Amino acid sequence: MTSRTSTGLGVDATGGPVIDPSKNVLDLVRAEAHRQNDLRAAAEQLANERQGFIRREMEIRQANNQREMEIREDFRKRIAELRAEHQEKDLTSEARRTDALRELDRVEVRTANDRHQAAVDTLAKTTAAMAETLRTSDENTAKNLAAQAEVIRHELDSRITAVERVQAAGAGRGEGSKSNLALISSILAIILMLITLGTFVFVTMRAPAPAAVPSSTTTAPR
Repeated sequence: MTSRTSTGLGVDATGGPVIDPSKNVLDLVRAEAHRQNDLRAAAEQLANERQGFIRREMEIRQANNQREMEIREDFRKRIAELRAEHQEKDLTSEARRTDALRELDRVEVRTANDRHQAAVDTLAKTTAAMAETLRTSDENTAKNLAAQAEVIRHELDSRITAVERVQAAGAGRGEGSKSNLALISSILAIILMLITLGTFVFVTMRAPAPAAVPSSTTTAPR
């Protein structure tokens, strides 16, 4: 049991000095305060770490979003370039196809013109040959008719001379007159027939040859 005198330090039962517990309490309080400070610092550090993590995560998300936007923009640009190239190729192919069709039309038009011109030339040559043949035939016919007319004229002259002689002799007047009239009528009919035929031949020879059909010019499509 500890006793304390008013004039000195207190001693315990063994006579040793009594230890004041205030220092231990203060050490414990200081240790507790230091621990609380460490906990607050750790909590503050944890909060800062959390905020930093959230900030870094937001920055990473923003960077990813920015990268994604850039990738999408590059993709749209590439798609636009591919579409433009495809459209240009389509326009080039269409222009080549149109040019090929126009060239085909030009070839067909030239072929048709050549065929038409060949037909016109053939018709002109055939017409000229037919005209020449007809002219030669008409000339030969005219010559034959002229020769026949000359023969008939000589025969008519001889007949008329014979009739004149008979009439001058005064013999067989009645029978001779009938024979002469029949002969004259036959000769006049023959002369009339020759005149008609000669007129027909003359008109045929004077008739113009059929004109050649002009070549139609067809403008090729441009």
